[in-house]
Amino acid sequence: MRRYKLLAIIVFQSSSFIHTESYISEIYGFSIQRRSHGNQRKIKLAIHGAHVWDQVLSVETCKNLHSSACSNRLLSDSHRVFRKTQPTNYIENVLDSILCTIDTTMDTPNNHVYVEYWTRQEWKHIEAHADVDENLAKEQEKLQLKATLEYRYPKHGHVLYLEVGNQVRGPTCLFPHRSSGGALIQGDKRIDLITVPAVAGRLLRFEGSMLHAVPRPTDLWLLPFVQGASPKEPTEEWGRSVILFNTWYDIPPKDVPLSIKKMKEHDESPSTTSFEKLCNNKCEWESSFVYDTPCDNVESPSVPIQSPIESEASTMAKIWLLGTVPRRNHLWRTINLLCPDENKLRAALFEPVQTKIVHLFPS
Repeated sequence: MRRYKLLAIIVFQSSSFIHTESYISEIYGFSIQRRSHGNQRKIKLAIHGAHVWDQVLSVETCKNLHSSACSNRLLSDSHRVFRKTQPTNYIENVLDSILCTIDTTMDTPNNHVYVEYWTRQEWKHIEAHADVDENLAKEQEKLQLKATLEYRYPKHGHVLYLEVGNQVRGPTCLFPHRSSGGALIQGDKRIDLITVPAVAGRLLRFEGSMLHAVPRPTDLWLLPFVQGASPKEPTEEWGRSVILFNTWYDIPPKDVPLSIKKMKEHDESPSTTSFEKLCNNKCEWESSFVYDTPCDNVESPSVPIQSPIESEASTMAKIWLLGTVPRRNHLWRTINLLCPDENKLRAALFEPVQTKIVHLFPS
């Protein structure tokens, strides 16, 4: 607690960051309270988890969401936030129905949850990063109070896959227990890489501070260099339409527009009055993958494992990192990881449906 008070005092002394001081204090005060009570075992079990469900949406709902996302291009360039159980448009209604369905079955708190969301219709190369409270992070980096910043992460991250071209092999790649690129090479612990293929109607949910990426080309991490631009059209072949959304408890991400407008009767989006018409019933969801570590030691969940001896089958995977040096926690834009079996990694990246786990090691 003492370090957070010190942080608040230092920030308060800078008149241009008075609002930031109050925002940071409020956030970290809440975080400390959350850790001081409640079901500790339940929190630990979920803190590094990932879950994949299929058949979450009907084909018609996927098409309607894709159309709605395409008609609102602003969501591709900026983020919005709505309060859970208080959606204001069609996309928010669907996301809210999904979250309410999950929370009903997993006993997750419903009150005071904010949902940040944005859309993407293109298969882009997304470098490895963890989502943070972006505007708060920028102000923290300006202050640069110490070498290692303590970013604010969402509770959970989600990817909802709507339409996927038949040539797309663009999995969402997760690095559990890591929140920055630098964490990939700290210590001698084995690194689990989870590859989640893009499949229409699929929902991926993962712990909010988890490092994740989307490579393009698919085998980008195995290539010495890349030349030329990747194709974008026709979308039937190369489109990758997704809605990305994060959940935040009690306090929304800083300076992200909050949706408060009521849905109008002449809204061009499909209308509905019940959650059942928005997402499929939970009994229809297919749980296709679960990654959960029963963390008695959350700070060091992976067991140190001796790196394998390099062989003809092994190779180096060059992981590209997103963001500033503090955000990457690493000086360079890339990190090399030892892959004991290149063929296994390549097969996981190009897998069209099944979620896979591949083991990598610090080089």
